[in-house]
Amino acid sequence: EESVSKSGELTEQALAVKDQIDALKAKHTHEFPGEEVCEVCGVRYALTGGGLSEFHGKEAHLNGRTHEGFAEIRAKLAELRKKKRVRERELDKEREREREKEREEREKKRGGREAEKDKDRSRTADKKDEKDRD
Repeated sequence: EESVSKSGELTEQALAVKDQIDALKAKHTHEFPGEEVCEVCGVRYALTGGGLSEFHGKEAHLNGRTHEGFAEIRAKLAELRKKKRVRERELDKEREREREKEREEREKKRGGREAEKDKDRSRTADKKDEKDRD
């Protein structure tokens, strides 16, 4: 019986300690609504604006210098990438024009050579005709 009564006392003590732990947790625990990560700058901010998180909410974050700085950087980066694409297209067009010009020059040279070959052929044919006439 002694061990049963001692066991009951220990159980009561354990329950009392558990109640104290629960009371401390309730006293020092605050409800936190959660966080979100900004798509622009990657900073985490609280989902609500009120209480402690009033200075760290979404609106405060969007008006902050870090967020604004990253937004400026991303805008400038997009502008520079667009300029680069335009410049690359212009360079491609210029290269294509140069290639076309080179092709035309080659064709002219070939055409000139073929014209000379035609002249040579006609001369040869003329000489044959003269020989045949004689």
